[in-house]
Amino acid sequence: MQEELKNIIANNLTELRKYTGLTQADVAKVINYSDKTISKWEHGDTLPDVEILCLLASVYGVTVDDLVHENAAEKLRKHKGKAEPSAERNNRIIIASMSVAVVYLIATTVFVYSVFAEDIPHPVWQAFIWGIPASAAVLWYFNRRWMKNRLISTILLSIVCWSLITSIYLMNYNLWLIFVIGIPIQIIIFLGTRITK
Repeated sequence: MQEELKNIIANNLTELRKYTGLTQADVAKVINYSDKTISKWEHGDTLPDVEILCLLASVYGVTVDDLVHENAAEKLRKHKGKAEPSAERNNRIIIASMSVAVVYLIATTVFVYSVFAEDIPHPVWQAFIWGIPASAAVLWYFNRRWMKNRLISTILLSIVCWSLITSIYLMNYNLWLIFVIGIPIQIIIFLGTRITK
């Protein structure tokens, strides 16, 4: 029974550490033990005491009961797979939406100011056009940080490129040749998003 419990705990500690993406050194640093001790626990050579089991359970986001029963990592994986990713995804969507809203809040403020400012002869409606490349750049940043989807990166950077060029063109209609610059930029964007790390 003692040997079986050691093996269950050792297996759970190993699986949970790998699932959470931590190294033995990371865990050792968090709970203030040596990585050799962590290794001994994970190999079933020794058994951590109850206080350490409580600490390890909190590090991995499970209960002590989970640690002493089989498949703790699988239970955690199922729990995280059902609840957290959807909440996390919703939070990410809200953060990205708020960021785009801030861009258009700034554009609206510029437009409203230009309507009431006496020193500006015409309302600056182009502020809304300038919001397009700014919004696409913000969304590209979040995609790069969270999703890392190459197709979305390519699309968003292309929107930044062509809407920025269009915004510059709308400031001075004589600059129609600026659209030619977009072609090599588009090629650079396409090739740059294909680089693997």
